Amino acid sequence: AIWAVWHFVSPDGATDLDYEHINSRFPDMKVTNGMYSKMELQNVPLAANGWRVYCRYTNGGGSTDTNAATLSVTAAAPTATPAPTATPAPGNFNVTGSYQDSVSMRAMMEIVGSPALYNVTIRWGSSAFETTVWTFSGYFDTNGVMRYTDGAKVDNVYDASGNGTATTIYTNGSGTLTYSVAADTIAWDDGHGATGNFVRAPEPAPTEEPTPAPVVNEWKDTTDLAAAIADSGVSFNPPIPEALPEGISLDTYRSISGIIEARYSGGALIIRKSNTLSGSELSGDYNAYSQNWDHTFKGLTAHLRGNGDTVNETTFSAGGLNYSILYHAGQEGQGLTLDQINSLINGMS
Repeated sequence: AIWAVWHFVSPDGATDLDYEHINSRFPDMKVTNGMYSKMELQNVPLAANGWRVYCRYTNGGGSTDTNAATLSVTAAAPTATPAPTATPAPGNFNVTGSYQDSVSMRAMMEIVGSPALYNVTIRWGSSAFETTVWTFSGYFDTNGVMRYTDGAKVDNVYDASGNGTATTIYTNGSGTLTYSVAADTIAWDDGHGATGNFVRAPEPAPTEEPTPAPVVNEWKDTTDLAAAIADSGVSFNPPIPEALPEGISLDTYRSISGIIEARYSGGALIIRKSNTLSGSELSGDYNAYSQNWDHTFKGLTAHLRGNGDTVNETTFSAGGLNYSILYHAGQEGQGLTLDQINSLINGMS
């Protein structure tokens, strides 16, 4: 499944509300992780007794519901008032500035504010057309640990023209930052599977008169295939129209030194050929997929990534050159079939 949504059903079965709308019935009940396999409830009122909960899983093939579980709510017995506990005091750590993920080198963390309250933004570029942004706030305690509960995650997808679509993945997420004073590093865990180890980014060297850096190897768009071949230095036979998936049509050719690209239907299909790069470095698709495997098409072995039934990324080499085929990058379940990939490969020969 690529989507999970929790639902609440009244005892008489007349009302079915998803996790986003259950607060219209129970305003004080807190729902955490309503889009994940494990949902958590707090402040469940007596009025929720007898309501049922189930999770609806969805992928490209449709949706299916789990069995329902019934909430049993009883009044708690009176208990002694617990002794007050001290709230951890903020530590005096100056962590404002920019940090870079030391492993992927594709994530940046910006921290602003003061030891009493820091605002944190993390931007992670999974591909040339997708960036995920986390925002949250909090302070580091005397042990150098920030425990936040207001985390928000937003996924931004851009088309070939740079227009973006933002999708909110969750709000009120809980996670931690752990600051190492000796190493001046920060370890991050968003509580939903994303982690990172960040090192402070170097400050740019000051210059008396900053001058713009020259633009090197900028992508060039053209409808002239011969011009794109000449600019890239890579020969290329794009697939014949009959080999394309139904409804897909050519928008433009793009070129940069060592790489030529054919772009179709607003970036739904992108085919690249290179004499320098290969694999995901060539395709630019760093999304995670549930399945990775090899398949041979009439003697040509290609590496595939997708959900096992359809393929979002195909990479292979032939004649000393490297190819990549992207179809709905990052949208697992909406990829190409093996027959469609075979048609594209044969259509380029």
